[in-house]
Formats: sequence, C-alpha cells, structure tokens
Amino acid sequence: MWPKACSAVLRSLFGLIVGGTAAAQDDANAILAAHRSAIVQIQVRGKINNKPEFENGTGFLFQTAEGPRIITAGHVVGPDTKWDSLVDRCIYYRLAQNGGSLLYDCVVDAKVDPTLDFAEVYLDPFDAPTLEIEQALPAADASLAVTSWRSWGQPGSRATAQSARILDLQPEKMVLSGNYERSDSGSPVLDSKGRLVGLMIEASNQPGGTTQGIAIPVTRFSSILTSVIASPVRRTPIPVLANADKGRARVDGTGVITQFGCVFLGKRSASVTRLAPDMPYGQTVLQSLLNSSTRDSLVGRALAAETTVTLRSDCPTIVEGSAYYAAPRAQLTPGDEITPREILALNYLDDVFFWARGFARARTGNSNIK
Repeated sequence: MWPKACSAVLRSLFGLIVGGTAAAQDDANAILAAHRSAIVQIQVRGKINNKPEFENGTGFLFQTAEGPRIITAGHVVGPDTKWDSLVDRCIYYRLAQNGGSLLYDCVVDAKVDPTLDFAEVYLDPFDAPTLEIEQALPAADASLAVTSWRSWGQPGSRATAQSARILDLQPEKMVLSGNYERSDSGSPVLDSKGRLVGLMIEASNQPGGTTQGIAIPVTRFSSILTSVIASPVRRTPIPVLANADKGRARVDGTGVITQFGCVFLGKRSASVTRLAPDMPYGQTVLQSLLNSSTRDSLVGRALAAETTVTLRSDCPTIVEGSAYYAAPRAQLTPGDEITPREILALNYLDDVFFWARGFARARTGNSNIK
C-alpha cells in the first residue's frame, strides 16, 4: 500500500503544480490583453563598420507631458558609439492595432543610459495607451508577467506574455524564472495590476538549455521616468532643404544648397485618387512614371516639387513586403528640384511606389543659407 500511497501523493502534488502554473499563465495572458496596445516591437537599423546591421527588441509606451515615449533596454538602441552615424540610425516600431499590427516610420532621436542599460525614444505626440509604474519593489513571492514581442516582421507576430517568479531580488537587479531570448530585451515586467515593476535587459543561459531573465527593478529608473516630464528629449527638426546641414550638403556655383538622397515621386493609385501627397511632382510626372517606356525619360531631368516632400538618406528597403524608410535629411518645399540618377518602382502595401535617387536642389528664392 505504501508505494501506491506515495504514487497518489506525487500525482496530487504534480497536479497542484501544473494547475498553479496554468493559473499563473492565465493571469499573465489577462494582463497582456489589458495592456497589449502599450507594448512595442522594435527594430533598430543602421551601419556598423559600413555594413548594414539591426537589433531587435521590445519596449513599452510611457506617457509624459510631451506625449508618449518608447522605453526599452539601452543596448537595443545604442550606445551611440555602436553605430557609424546616428543620423542614419533608424528606430522602427510596431504597435498593435485592430487585431493586427502597424509598422511606423522610423524615428532617430533617443537618449541612452549605457550604465543602467536604459533608453527612451522620442515620438511625435499622439494619443496612445501607456503603462503606469509602481514606485516600490515587488514582494519576493509576487506573481509577475513579462510581456515580449518576438519575430519581427513575421506574419501574425504579436506580443505574448509569460508568468514569472522572482528567483533573486536585489536593489540593482531582479532574476526571474522563464524562457527568454535576445529580442526580449526591453520587455516590461508587470505586477498583477498591470503596473510596471521592472525592465528586462538580459537573458541568462542556464544548465540544461534553460534561461533566466535579468531585469532592472523599477526603483532604479522611476526617477528617470519622472524627470522625463521636466526635461524632455527634443526631436531633431527636419530642416527645409535651403537650410540643410552643410556637413551633409553642398553649395553649387550660384550659392544654392544641393543634397544627395532619395525622394518619393508618386504611387500608382494616385492616378485614381488624385491626392496631392500621393503625387508630389504632379500629374504629368505621374503619367510618365506609370508608362515604363517614358519613365526613363525623367532620369537626368530637373523635377520640381508641387507640394512638400521629404528627402531621405536613401530609398526604402523592402523586406518581406514591408518598406523600411531611411532617415529623413531635409524637407523639399514647392519649387525645390530633384534630378534623378535612377528611378525605382517598389511594390508594397498593394501598390507601386516610385522613388528617385539623385541630387535635390533648393530653389534660389528660398535659399536663406546661414
């Protein structure tokens, strides 16, 4: 009877453990469902030693007086010396929307604390759900949820949650149970009320192929989040071409700013919609773009913008149907010209987008060069 009794006890204990684990995971999923719109998927692109590189991570939205910021681990964004040029470093991000996700245009401004491994990314103000922070360390036996967003750019990719227990709690770090990978860096650690209690910064490999998560406790960075409101990171303004940075531009013989880059010329659907932003160089140029036999005739011709359009450092890169826009260099105003060296027809978003790579030239009348 004793072996049978032991077997029954063991089965009972196993059932309690499995049941408790399942309940904890259900709680983590419920927390994620309530805060999914505040979780951010991040990919940072740039060049290291003149080779294109990228870093994936997770982050979350935090509300400031200047609008929401993305908070993530510092090594996801930088440090600044990691990249050949901060001007060409692009921080792309996705947010959950309408049951799917939306990829936003890249932003370039961020502040990184490499010592703490903490970063804040500046966004233009917009209305968005954000996380609230807890001001104290969680209890050692607290049930926590780590919310991450893996598999950048993969169809159906969305944020997930895993329950976590505190294995070690110190003023400078929390060690958490769970299974983690590099792209989990920047994941928010939430308590049972959905409040932020930590920031994931590292996946620590353990014997047997398991991992543990290393997180910064909220008490290490809550003061930084509070000071964000008083000392916001200022977005770098995009200058009009006539006032562009002379370090990346040149002045021609008549004293007019010129700069090499890539501009959007128009898209196929504009022939139906007739929307000015969709054909910034006008209907005549658009008609030439739509006809492959006349498209090449635009190469080497000075094309004048009819509406404001952004000059970017390069043309978009298409990866698995998504377009990654390069960093903006200047705004072309009506009358500014682009002389294409080549014209690209790129397929994305179920449309054809035409881009020109070449030299942009500020109109003489707008050249208040300083």
